[in-house]
Amino acid sequence: MGNMLVFLLILGALVSFHEFGHLIVAKACGMKIDSYSIGFGKVLFKFKFGETEYRISAIPLGGYVKQAGPNFLEDIKSDDPDKDRYFISKPVWQRALMVLAGPLFNFLFAIILASGIFYFMGVLNVTTVVGGVENNSPAERAGVRMGDIIVSVNDKEISDWRDIVMAIQVKENEKIKFGMKRENKVYDIFIIPEMKDQRLMVGISPVVERKSIGGIIPALTEGTRRVAIEIAFQAKGLMQMFQKKIPADSLGGPIMIYQVTKQVADEGWIALIGLMILLNVALGFFNLLPIPPLDGGHILFLAIETVLGKPLGKDAQVIMQTLGFGLLMLVMLFATKNDLFRLFRK
Repeated sequence: MGNMLVFLLILGALVSFHEFGHLIVAKACGMKIDSYSIGFGKVLFKFKFGETEYRISAIPLGGYVKQAGPNFLEDIKSDDPDKDRYFISKPVWQRALMVLAGPLFNFLFAIILASGIFYFMGVLNVTTVVGGVENNSPAERAGVRMGDIIVSVNDKEISDWRDIVMAIQVKENEKIKFGMKRENKVYDIFIIPEMKDQRLMVGISPVVERKSIGGIIPALTEGTRRVAIEIAFQAKGLMQMFQKKIPADSLGGPIMIYQVTKQVADEGWIALIGLMILLNVALGFFNLLPIPPLDGGHILFLAIETVLGKPLGKDAQVIMQTLGFGLLMLVMLFATKNDLFRLFRK
């Protein structure tokens, strides 16, 4: 029960902050907003401030911003006193800012959390030096030792431990070539990852170095840099999935997120903050994909409107929204199928 509450609170905080980004920029652009809700479903508590109703609802799985007015220009009545304050009536650049604010606030949230960790705890530098080898693991059987330095994976030079992690997530029973450095000598070994705790692993862990960050500005700089690296990592992972370098069955859904949250919750609050950083980046990046009805889909509509000099017709938008929603549902079902398959296999 406690782990489920942590899961709901984390997910709710991420999505609510995302929607808060939309809200604050919409207000700055003079858009009329009917309501902002933390949570979905039955309204437990509400109050009105200005023209907007603020709500706390029963299902803490996120939140939403309800814009005033119709979604299409042709549906606005000429005598409507608020006609110039609706989202659809605003200039393209203001609508784009409002749409982008959600993902950008997720990235901002991640930067704040990461910077706070660096300021108070210092920087953890995850090296490519092997710090531990599990007993009877594929790595141990292949002859890997503590202190070995991983210099390449499948003949590609690496400088980040995450490149190693990503390379391991290939199909089961597929051999991976590791370039290892030991006592100034470089040699190659081949390891076949094995499934453990629903992930492919070879049984090694890195040497992690900690150093003080030295102030707020360096912490903010490092937090921003690390979040930018994580965004690039997400993009690289998506590209490799399309290229089939990473199997599609590695895609996870809500069950996998819950299981990871449960595991991380047992490791302490620092690990939970780390998970929140990663989930913020993932949520922001996912919402930027050019698929209606995601934020990236709205940006796509605005780009088309800029090129054409007018918005897409209502029928075209409805068709694209429907197709995009169907695609998202298929992705969600596929991810849930992967979750269930991993769960039953375990």
